[in-house]
Amino acid sequence: MKLPVGFFLLGCTLVFQVTCFEIYPIPHNQDVIDGRTATLRCGVLPDEDSATNDYTVNWEQNSKKVENTERRKQNINNNLYFKRVDKDLDQGGFRCVVQHNITGEKLYSEVAHFNIKWNIHHGISLVNPVESISIVTGLNVTIRCNITGQPAPRNIRWKTGGKILEGSDDFDLVIQNVSLSQNGSEYTCCSMYLTDTNCSKKHLTFTLRVRDPTIPAIVNYPGDMVIKARSFIAVHCEVANFPPAELKWYGPRSIVPLKNKTKDNECRQCIYPNGTLIRLEMRRGTVFECRAINTKNKKYQSHFATVEIAKIDNFDQPEEYKYFRQGENFEYRCQSPGGNPKPSLMWMYEGEPVSEGQHRISQTDKGVLVITKAQPADKGTYRCVAENMAGNVSKRLILEPAEKPEVSDLKDQIVDEGDNATFRCTIVKGSPEPQVKWYKDGSILTNEPGKLAIDYSSVTSYLVVINATPKDEGKYQCDVENSEGEAKSNEAALLVNENLKFSPPLADKCVKVGERSITECKVRGSNESDTLSVRWSRVHSDGEETPYKPNPGSSQLKFANARRNDSGDYKCQAKDKFTNIQKTITVTVVVPPKIILPPSNTTIQQYENVTLKCAATNHILKPKWTFGQYEYTRETTKSKSHKIVRDDGSLFIMQAKLLDSGIYECIYTVCNFTAKASAEVSVVEVRYGDPDETPAGNEENKTTFTIQTIALSISGSVAYILITVAIIFYCRKNKKNQKLSEEDKKMSGGDSRMDKLLVNGDENTIQMEPLSRLDDTDPKMKKLYYPAENIQPISVIGKGEMGGVFLSKAPGIFPDLEDDVLVMVKSLTPQHSHHLHSKASTDNGKIDESLRSAFNREINILRRVNQENVVKLLAVSSEDPSLKPNFLITEYLDWGILKLCLRASAEGRIAKFTKMQKMEMCYQVACGLEHMKDFGLVHRDIAARNCVISSQHVVKISMLSLSQEGFQE
Repeated sequence: MKLPVGFFLLGCTLVFQVTCFEIYPIPHNQDVIDGRTATLRCGVLPDEDSATNDYTVNWEQNSKKVENTERRKQNINNNLYFKRVDKDLDQGGFRCVVQHNITGEKLYSEVAHFNIKWNIHHGISLVNPVESISIVTGLNVTIRCNITGQPAPRNIRWKTGGKILEGSDDFDLVIQNVSLSQNGSEYTCCSMYLTDTNCSKKHLTFTLRVRDPTIPAIVNYPGDMVIKARSFIAVHCEVANFPPAELKWYGPRSIVPLKNKTKDNECRQCIYPNGTLIRLEMRRGTVFECRAINTKNKKYQSHFATVEIAKIDNFDQPEEYKYFRQGENFEYRCQSPGGNPKPSLMWMYEGEPVSEGQHRISQTDKGVLVITKAQPADKGTYRCVAENMAGNVSKRLILEPAEKPEVSDLKDQIVDEGDNATFRCTIVKGSPEPQVKWYKDGSILTNEPGKLAIDYSSVTSYLVVINATPKDEGKYQCDVENSEGEAKSNEAALLVNENLKFSPPLADKCVKVGERSITECKVRGSNESDTLSVRWSRVHSDGEETPYKPNPGSSQLKFANARRNDSGDYKCQAKDKFTNIQKTITVTVVVPPKIILPPSNTTIQQYENVTLKCAATNHILKPKWTFGQYEYTRETTKSKSHKIVRDDGSLFIMQAKLLDSGIYECIYTVCNFTAKASAEVSVVEVRYGDPDETPAGNEENKTTFTIQTIALSISGSVAYILITVAIIFYCRKNKKNQKLSEEDKKMSGGDSRMDKLLVNGDENTIQMEPLSRLDDTDPKMKKLYYPAENIQPISVIGKGEMGGVFLSKAPGIFPDLEDDVLVMVKSLTPQHSHHLHSKASTDNGKIDESLRSAFNREINILRRVNQENVVKLLAVSSEDPSLKPNFLITEYLDWGILKLCLRASAEGRIAKFTKMQKMEMCYQVACGLEHMKDFGLVHRDIAARNCVISSQHVVKISMLSLSQEGFQE
């Protein structure tokens, strides 16, 4: 029943009571634009006793129900929304239908229509002359703008060359007296379309072709074509009667015309008098040129025809799985594979083409498979077939109804300790294929090599607990999930039968003489507590065992008053009905050390010797001395060292330096017992001040000081002269040696004495390349490797023969330190390449072998040397683990290169060094060289540029080999 009621409609039905409802808002007629959005509104106002969900709203077009599509659909507010209005599909009347869900009563709205406005540009056509071939110079040419629409187009505007042609507002444009200069001109036309301007696109423009009358005209010219491979072709080309002309065919980029070809009296390629070219079999694509030539002036016109062989590509994805929800619409667009010509698409199901048009399962002309209100029976394999003249290819679309997953129950597992426990989780159903996750006590699990193995590869997922221990006990659960929902299995328990073991584990023990000691041998994991026995026995040196007599059969190893003869090996044995375990420990009964002569605090002057005494009750024990991070023992110090631990345990410091000030600790250790004592040593700098600073009235002291000053001055002068003479002599000798070295190098094919190391200080005994090779199997060498990618260069310190030296950060090189440490990185790179992470730096294979040998020698030297005046080797590195190291990482001193610091001091950029400070620097370098000499090593390039210095004036010898310095001003 249709009831117009002004702005709304009212419907009342009497069943057991009166039910009244209204349609509001109601749809109205609208002006809309083709291709744009639009909305028809409709709603329901229920009575006081009803709700909006008691009603169903639908739309009809021309009395047929409107089905939801991608272009138009009924939205959540019951309005009919048009994403793109179509002037053909949206003609007619639309009305809204409201139905009461209980009574079934229907109410219809007024019919609403669209006044669809549209405008289509069909391009520009030639009106006069009829054919473009007839356009010659001096002719008037008429072209027409073909625009249709509703409302009718108006205000036509013509343009050419980017300029508007004034006074031309008609659909037809007359181009007066055309000339060759206008040949190739493009014309466009536009009209006002509502508020927009609709102009002809590039492919809808008109290009004026003005023909020269003296050039033959091709009136029927060949076009491009696509053919099957090995097929017959015929290409046509016809020339106008005037002027007199001849026609010739040419191949691609050919200057020789084509000729007839025959084989076995059969024409394979023939050119006929009417201009037709026939080729019997085409195997590949080509380009033909038809050329009409004036027989008098030889001017010609050409047209080209491109012939391509048809092809079709395979689908990128030949098979695909998709899932649909029951009752919902499903769409899938088949993407066409590449091909020439463009393949057509068609959907097949069970060997038959899918219908087109208004069917529940249909396809569009653009290759879209549409299933309306999908049902479980719609599952199966659909084929999208792409076809052209080259053949056809297809892809399979396997449709399955989407469903929420279900999972089977897990079973509890009871295993012995050390065995594997396996849980099985079977997916009963679920599509798309669910993702599986495993949990233990609510925490997600992942694969852990050697501990947990999870297999997701099949319908049944396996969780394997490898070598189960009591710590693995807990509740395990399987969780499966897909787009439709989630399912969890039950919680299955894992119980592990613990093996018999000592708990806590037994360990060697140190016992003080006279002390009471009890070692408990406790076990756990026995399932046969009634048969469990624990006992101790003593193991003698000959391997014989005797029961521990004080407490035979007891689990306690007890010493009421430990004596020295109680020291030895003791075995605890535990066994039950099935298992027997045992553990032997060593008990050592000792008298703890006690220091009876501790070191005393001492203050001395610079360059004086000092001895720190330290003695313990047991004179056989030898102490260990520590000073900061350094340790000194009798075994690690030598008679010529700066610090020596003597046989009596005292520490001797020879010619103490300012840096030797600090706390020294004496440590005696016996077993786990330790005794410590410390003392502070203060080294005072020697000051040579003004004699007036001596106490007044003490003339003797003044005289003595004056004599000392004079003696020191004379001694310094003599020393200066001797040092100067020695340096001159050394330079001359060194120059001579270099000359001899160059001659030796030429004589020996490039082997230089600079590549040799003196051994034990004997120049007659030269070990050829003893350190030029690295032993990759040496465990100590392997511990030195540091990841090259972690090196973070900051600045260039300098450059040398082997490569660059960089100030860098090395995160994690000292694991105990939280902050990044600054280090020096020396790189071995090919010549002219000094970037730390350059490609050249990784190309070990292009590095000169002599440089490689020298670089390896420096690594080996720094590995052997451990002295406070030689830089410490922290690590080596290579960007390719399969190659030799090409980075050498040493400690960094904050003032950098000694030569640059001396220069900065001389120029006043930093505080000037005193003579005493310079002598101290020389002394430190000499100590480092002496230490290297004790190892039979010769540096061979001692210079200030190859030494580094800290802000505390600590000087260390490095292996920088610098030739070009970079100094931060």
